[in-house]
Amino acid sequence: MLQTHGYELVSVPLGARWSIVGIVLENGRQPIVEFLDSPGADAAAFFAFVNILLNAEPFKQIGKRFKRLKHVANVFQITNHHERYLGFRWGRVLILTNAFRKRTAETPRDEIETSGELQRLFFKQHGG
Repeated sequence: MLQTHGYELVSVPLGARWSIVGIVLENGRQPIVEFLDSPGADAAAFFAFVNILLNAEPFKQIGKRFKRLKHVANVFQITNHHERYLGFRWGRVLILTNAFRKRTAETPRDEIETSGELQRLFFKQHGG
């Protein structure tokens, strides 16, 4: 069964109107935590931007750093240098599903499909 992370990826700042969590896969893996812990990941920059993001209006685009992907239903992207984090909206929560290092101008189709599939599984199990 897919679930959201047992704790939020970041502490919710005072006054935040939404939150960001990571998904936990059926086998217990936590893709976002694993990515942030991997060599070369810029976790400090990710957390710094997310704290800014959480103080903004929920799900409002912030330049190119946070946006809903075009032509894809309910998939959002956080951009951090050459890293990308994908996820979906569930009420006032952004559930991050996968992360990758971006090497081309376009977001790879397989990464979008991974996020979309996890979203479908999550909504099937938890409603949405």
